[in-house]
Amino acid sequence: MPRSPTVVERFSVGRDGRTFTLVRWGQMGTFEDARLTDFRTTTATAVDKLS
Repeated sequence: MPRSPTVVERFSVGRDGRTFTLVRWGQMGTFEDARLTDFRTTTATAVDKLS
């Protein structure tokens, strides 16, 4: 029987004052494939762009 692919989903919410952003990261593979450092960098970039 074929295995279903594994999908890792990460979510974060960042805000600057009254403005907020939601980051949704989906990637096929395992948690090692969807590295937390890259996700945090993406979230920080999104929050920086709110200002």
